[in-house]
Amino acid sequence: MNIVPAPIENYTKRIPRNIALWQGIAGIVIALWCLVMLSVLVYAASPFSIVEVPTGTLILGFVKWVAGVAFGAFFAVAFLQRYAKHP
Repeated sequence: MNIVPAPIENYTKRIPRNIALWQGIAGIVIALWCLVMLSVLVYAASPFSIVEVPTGTLILGFVKWVAGVAFGAFFAVAFLQRYAKHP
């Protein structure tokens, strides 16, 4: 089963193996940082519900950090698969 689409896999094949490793590690760091910020957002949202802050800003932040996690994870998978498969 191939998670990465063919055009992106063709792009990653052109990148040197050691650079693909570093880009994969950067993708992991991005995903982890977005998870940390997502937990900060959820933690900060609890007192906002008491003072009735509009939830639109919290929803926007939630969507932004979830998208960052998804992007970082996809980025990491794409480049680490290239590192592992293609010498």
